[in-house]
Amino acid sequence: MNKIEKIDIGDLEEAINYWRNAQPSGTDASLAVELAGLATLYADLIRQHRHWFMIEELSQSALYAWQVWQSKHPDSPCIGVCSLLQGDVECRGCGRTLQEVTDWVELSFSEKKQIWRRITKEGRAQRFNLEKNQMPTYIPLKSY
Repeated sequence: MNKIEKIDIGDLEEAINYWRNAQPSGTDASLAVELAGLATLYADLIRQHRHWFMIEELSQSALYAWQVWQSKHPDSPCIGVCSLLQGDVECRGCGRTLQEVTDWVELSFSEKKQIWRRITKEGRAQRFNLEKNQMPTYIPLKSY
């Protein structure tokens, strides 16, 4: 059964910024078709004092732009270093709880984005500290 999904305006802002970087306005300040579709919906939301929208509200060009932006995000924060089976309340690898890991495949895009925002803000998981914790794959030997 498909659940009705409300998509947060913050996600729409991220998609708009993605397209602003991917296809900047030219000297005539015209917007790319994809960006124009998203920007039109954004303006409507602001005028209506709404903070969410339904996927069905997207025009054809905006839906395409939304799907391209969505496809650029990794679905799962898992890095294959799960510590939940060792009794941790929160995975040291990805930062999710056992319930979040268990429910992941059933969660909507917006629900997943909420979790991504939380674990990114907390920044405790190894996935956000790999450079600090990662062992080098090659350690050069000292020449004597």
